[in-house]
Amino acid sequence: MTELTLSAGGETITGVIEGAYDVLSVEKHPDGYVICYTYGDFYSHEAIHISRVTVENGEMIITDMAQ
Repeated sequence: MTELTLSAGGETITGVIEGAYDVLSVEKHPDGYVICYTYGDFYSHEAIHISRVTVENGEMIITDMAQ
């Protein structure tokens, strides 16, 4: 699991990506962030996943994207 922390409007917002291991890249976009990371479980975590991170109503929204 990887915990994400953002500062937005003077507040700290956190979220979690379950199954994420190493963050490979973070790209800032006008509407949020795109995060590329390795994904898996204890035995294998070499798959690559991509998620979009946005903030809506003071909450972090993490959405899986097609690879």
